[in-house]
Amino acid sequence: MTHSTIENKQPAIVIASFGTTYPGAVDSLLAIMHDFEVAHPENPVRMAFTSNIIRKKWHMRAENNEFCRSHPHVPRFFYRIKNLLGTLADLQDQGHKTIVVQPTHLTHGEEFEDVKAYH
Repeated sequence: MTHSTIENKQPAIVIASFGTTYPGAVDSLLAIMHDFEVAHPENPVRMAFTSNIIRKKWHMRAENNEFCRSHPHVPRFFYRIKNLLGTLADLQDQGHKTIVVQPTHLTHGEEFEDVKAYH
């Protein structure tokens, strides 16, 4: 089933981040996600990477068993994080009608402008 017939009344939250290729920086992004999950336990929280290069690098790393073993602190979902549109589509397929997007971009670069254009 690709589309839920049940409407989820709780808004979903998407943290839109540029992303990082540094395994040591993963904890910072996970901390942001954790803070949202604690503050909004009734809402599903997802992460989206706005950088195509970063996302592709993590997707390639998912196939590298040695890399995964040597970085056990990186959760499996991190290797398959989607772009913002893919994440929004998944949540809509799950029946969410209201989705809050929280960007973490520090500057108004290309990726931030893309996020703004999606509203």
